[in-house]
Amino acid sequence: MYKNIPKSPSAVKAVSSGFIQSFSTLAKAIDSAKFSRLANMLSKSLLLAGYGLSSLAFPFPFPHAKRALYISDNDGTDNHVIAASLSTETGLLSDSVMYSTGGKGLYGTMSQDAVVVEDEYLFVTNAGDNTLSVFKIDPLNPTHLRLLGKPAATNGHTPQTVAYSSAHNMACVANAGDKAGVQCYNVDPFRGLTALPFYLDIPQTQNFDPTQGPPGTLSIVGDIRFNPSATHLYAVVRSNGGRPGLLYAWPVSRFGQHISQTPTNSTLPELPFAFSLNFLGSDSKLFITTPHGDSPGSAIIDLSSSGAVQKTTTVNIAGQEAACWASYDPSRNRVFVIDSSIPTITLVDANTEKATQQFNFSTPALGGLDNRIDRDMFYLLTDPFDPIAGKIIAPPQVLVYNISGSQTPKQVQSYDILKVEGGNGTWPGEMGLAIYPAPKYT
Repeated sequence: MYKNIPKSPSAVKAVSSGFIQSFSTLAKAIDSAKFSRLANMLSKSLLLAGYGLSSLAFPFPFPHAKRALYISDNDGTDNHVIAASLSTETGLLSDSVMYSTGGKGLYGTMSQDAVVVEDEYLFVTNAGDNTLSVFKIDPLNPTHLRLLGKPAATNGHTPQTVAYSSAHNMACVANAGDKAGVQCYNVDPFRGLTALPFYLDIPQTQNFDPTQGPPGTLSIVGDIRFNPSATHLYAVVRSNGGRPGLLYAWPVSRFGQHISQTPTNSTLPELPFAFSLNFLGSDSKLFITTPHGDSPGSAIIDLSSSGAVQKTTTVNIAGQEAACWASYDPSRNRVFVIDSSIPTITLVDANTEKATQQFNFSTPALGGLDNRIDRDMFYLLTDPFDPIAGKIIAPPQVLVYNISGSQTPKQVQSYDILKVEGGNGTWPGEMGLAIYPAPKYT
């Protein structure tokens, strides 16, 4: 059917580059975002055709496409993205490179989805100067990144988590500080981010320092995500002092780039420290972690079509101290839950809604941070700093696990991702982890 479409990466790139250049010139001449989006769509269509259109049929693009993994070093002077090559054949990491985000990080910020990949875009929060950066990923060489425009102001304080909907071509970032709320943007493949004319407020009752993390803060946004059908934007808010956590669900317009400023708000009495969001393959099931105190560790939420909580099933995680970050494995319908205070990974069966297995890191670390699943591999960023001892236990690593089969996941690599040319050899507070290509079902 597509026999006349060039199949080799070089041929595809040559043809698509011609379209990009032509439409880019036209877009700049008339200053129209519509032509920019059209050029991006044509380029993407050609690349998909060159890879056999397989990404339309499977949650991951064609398995032989090049892949990459990204984190942020969260440097308070000059935030960087670290990009590492990810082998299609083995899943192992190599050849890290570094790019400035143009913004500033902030040590001690705690949230999921500080770094997000969707389509050929990479989004990075800059909590230290209240901005958001977006890069364009070269699909034929995904460790090659191009910063689009300048970092955009988030119109709040301490942006920590970001989400993007390709259906709406809209990125939204959650500010977690005393001016908490959500700012959304149009995303242009040439000029970057343009703020949309609305701000989704999340009320705060007092000022606080969000870098202290739970349980010291009063209230702080932990994660933000669009649901799989992109009909709602969700944010989870954690609190202290025994106050319930909160789940916000803002309806997203089907026409144009607009989100209702009247959300559905649900209290989460069982989850005062609600931290991260993961949809379990549909709009109606949501997995939320809840670290610290006497909390169970996590819960599975049943949602109505309006985004309201209908049922909460707590999932006890034995021995948890800070069950924060999590990733959903759709192939096996299970969730990987990471404790940031102890080197333990817990597997939760989404069918039975129970924790089924725990295992420890084989690499020294206090605990784990951000993580992602890619095919039969699991990637975890370690937390190297012990606050009680006041020292680094070991350099931060990305641990790579093979999760195929029914046995305990096997660690196959411990990768020093911050050992990169041009780096200064320090660990200012690494945060976020994303993989290109990103799955399409979360």
